[in-house]
Amino acid sequence: MKIEILPDEQRKGVLHLSVEDGFYREIHTAIFGKRPKLAFQEGDLSEQFSEVEYKRARFFVLKRLSQRNYSSFELCSQLKERLVSSGTINRVVEECRQLGYIDDDAWLEDFVRRQKLGKNGPKMIASKLYQKGVPQSFYEPVLRDSVSHEDQKEGIQRILQTRFRSKDLSDFNERQKVFGALVRKGYDFEIVKEIVDLSLSE
Repeated sequence: MKIEILPDEQRKGVLHLSVEDGFYREIHTAIFGKRPKLAFQEGDLSEQFSEVEYKRARFFVLKRLSQRNYSSFELCSQLKERLVSSGTINRVVEECRQLGYIDDDAWLEDFVRRQKLGKNGPKMIASKLYQKGVPQSFYEPVLRDSVSHEDQKEGIQRILQTRFRSKDLSDFNERQKVFGALVRKGYDFEIVKEIVDLSLSE
């Protein structure tokens, strides 16, 4: 079969794959390389391409996982952005899950723990999870159980004692700046008000 691969002039990393002088589909250099060499035999083109795509996508995912822990949601998003077909995405991710390379529950617990240590409140953590493509129905119960009212109070107090220890909370403008910063960190408004008022009274 005659294969032609040309770069997309508008989108970086995107290649146009043509077979027998007819456009077949778009592929991405992150999966297939900058100068991919593809060869197909006479027969079912879709089946042959799927097998090549699977091998390349699997290599991409395993390389990612060798660098750090990822959730299946992140990997699915990354593969989709790189034009991998949904069937291949499901196949690769499910295989990695069965092999124990992906554990979404453990990943989520670790992510929330590290965010808490980084002094982020539940709303900020939820926002970051949403941006990573994690469904709200998956992270919300864990977040609710992992970041309690007391956790938020302790987190706010730590920030006041470290980052904002030099701030004069008796000054209205200073207090408003600190208050706004804590809310932007994802802490609940009422809890921020409670701890800031308590610190002011002390």
